[in-house]
Amino acid sequence: MISYERNGVHVDQCRGCKGLYLDFGELEQLVAASSRHYERKRREADESRPETEEERKKRKKDEEDDFIEGILDFII
Repeated sequence: MISYERNGVHVDQCRGCKGLYLDFGELEQLVAASSRHYERKRREADESRPETEEERKKRKKDEEDDFIEGILDFII
């Protein structure tokens, strides 16, 4: 097992299968940290100019992809 810390959450990863192991409540902590990060980005964007519907859809898709990629960064 390899141990990582991400956003204050301890994550274990199996060296063989690359599986990720979280203790109770840690997935929720990672999701909450991700939500706080994107909320800050949204507020900053809102202050600069209005967002079109197309931009909003693209941003939402990018945020979902970024969150998944962030979790998968442990595997690489």
